[in-house]
Amino acid sequence: MKVTVKDYLNVRVGKPSLNAPNFQYLAPGSILEVDGTLYPGDKFEGIDTWYKDEAGNYYWSGGVEKKVEDKKTTESNLVAQIEKIDYRELIKLKNPLANGFGEGVKVAVLDSGIYSNHPDLKGRIIQEVQYNFTDARIGDTVGHGTHMAGIIGANPASADSVSGFVPQATIIDIKITKSKSIVKENVANALSYIVNNNIDIDILNMSINVDDSDYYKKSVQPLLETLYNRGVVLVCAVGNDEDLRNTGMLTMGNFEKVISVGTVEADSLNEFKKTGFYRKVDFFFCNKPLTSTLSDPNIFEPGYVYGELDGSSPYTALVTGIIACYLSQYKPAKEICQQKVLEYLNALTDNYTDKTSLEYYTLYKATTI
Repeated sequence: MKVTVKDYLNVRVGKPSLNAPNFQYLAPGSILEVDGTLYPGDKFEGIDTWYKDEAGNYYWSGGVEKKVEDKKTTESNLVAQIEKIDYRELIKLKNPLANGFGEGVKVAVLDSGIYSNHPDLKGRIIQEVQYNFTDARIGDTVGHGTHMAGIIGANPASADSVSGFVPQATIIDIKITKSKSIVKENVANALSYIVNNNIDIDILNMSINVDDSDYYKKSVQPLLETLYNRGVVLVCAVGNDEDLRNTGMLTMGNFEKVISVGTVEADSLNEFKKTGFYRKVDFFFCNKPLTSTLSDPNIFEPGYVYGELDGSSPYTALVTGIIACYLSQYKPAKEICQQKVLEYLNALTDNYTDKTSLEYYTLYKATTI
């Protein structure tokens, strides 16, 4: 990421400290290439975050500003202002949505972190149970995890904001990436920590993927099976459209005990009616961008606190929200939890095989070849 020096700025060597060695300073207007992560360090003029370059030099963040072209780094398209979005009202289901609002339900979001100070999420992300398996600070510099959290459990701060499915649920932030790329070891380390420390969760939302199928089967799937056996409902994104018709389906969905969620394009209906879905896909939606909460507006464009994102990731969070409504109201025993959840979801689905077109926001049951 490129930043521009605002005032004369010292280059600190080795650590983000006012006492670190300084062998040069940069003039206003100088362009720096930094890794984009804000590191905690010494406070100066009320700001205690620093940038770092590839050589390990640190720069006080108050002395630079981001170049405009580098602000829009999120996967979401930025939205300056929205009308009210209530996902409980937006979703179209064959039977009524459960009445639970998340009371007593713990939802873990395995993703890029969550911006817990977003106005629609403030007080929703329990700070003391934020977990970080990257070398970046807690929070979300990508925007992806924050987007998922908003669909699941945003509590609207104003009349024109996002309302998630379960605004009374506990959302647990499990950060496994600081970029759009997923480090497979971080996924395994996070799941291992959850298993070994008996972290109490009811649903694990995985709008992510591990590309290495051998590593997945060896190091990730056994941990997911342990969580499944403990009664944790596992929900995972498996890709969009062509991914679901060939071997490109996302690896994380290749485990039968994961509830897999995909998306298809509206003009692909006839193809899926002929061939069905490749491998195991449980549920799908007609793909359309979903608006949700965006990460720190100081990282992206100032004033932009919402974003649009399409594909299977946000729709996986949508299914997680539906499940959380059910668990909150009916509270099934752990040993039969996923069985009851699947029965509930199946009762909400529409049949796509006799349709001439797909409806947006409608839950469909997938059929496999």
